[in-house]
Amino acid sequence: MRFAFSEGFAEPRFEGRVDVSVIVGGMPKRPPVEERTVLEQFAWTYATMTMVYASRRHGGDAYTQTGFIVRNKNYHGILRGTLNLGALLVDERSKHRHIDRCSYCFAGDAHTIDHLIPQLRGGTHDAYNILVSCRSCNSSKGARDFLIWSTARDHYPPIRPLRRYLKLMYHCCNELGILDVPLVEAPELSDDFPFSIASLPDHEPDLKKIVRELDA
Repeated sequence: MRFAFSEGFAEPRFEGRVDVSVIVGGMPKRPPVEERTVLEQFAWTYATMTMVYASRRHGGDAYTQTGFIVRNKNYHGILRGTLNLGALLVDERSKHRHIDRCSYCFAGDAHTIDHLIPQLRGGTHDAYNILVSCRSCNSSKGARDFLIWSTARDHYPPIRPLRRYLKLMYHCCNELGILDVPLVEAPELSDDFPFSIASLPDHEPDLKKIVRELDA
C-alpha cells in the first residue's frame, strides 16, 4: 500500500462524534479502555502533546495548571469537532528551522534523511514524510514504526516527529473510516496500515527529560 497524504498540506478537520460534556475535578472523564475509540485515544495523545508545550512555556520543567487546561480544552475540542490540527506546513517550517539537528535525538549532526513512515510500509518521498536524522538514529530506527521504535528505547516519542506522525495517522484513519472503531478492534500495524495505534502513548512525559528537545 502506498501511503500518500492526498491533500498535501491541508489542515485535517474533525467531525464531532463523542459526548464529552462531563468533566470530573477539572479533568476529562475518559471512558474505560474497552469503550474507547480510535478517535478518543488519538485525541488524548494529541492533547497531551499540547500540554507539554504549554507547560514548558509557562512553568519551566514542571506541569502547570495552564498546561492541564490546554490539554482539557484540546481533548474536548477534538472530540466535539471544534478544534482542527495545524497544517503540515507548520511542521515543515519547524523542520527547516532545525535542519541541522536530528529530529529524534536533537544532536547537531543530522547528515541523513529518514522516512517517518518507512518505505517498506508504503511511506513516500514526499516532504511531509521526510525528516533529517543523525546516522545513529537512522540506523537504529530502520524500517520500524516510529512509536514502536520509541517505546523499545524506553523513550517518550520525540515531540516534533510525534506531532507530524499524529497528523498523518489521523488523515489515514479518517480516509479509511475507522475513527469510530473501538480501540480494541483497531487495525494492527501491517503492510496495509502503516501506523501503530496500539502504541499511542497514554501518559505524559517527564518534562525534565525532554527540555533539550523543547528548547532546541
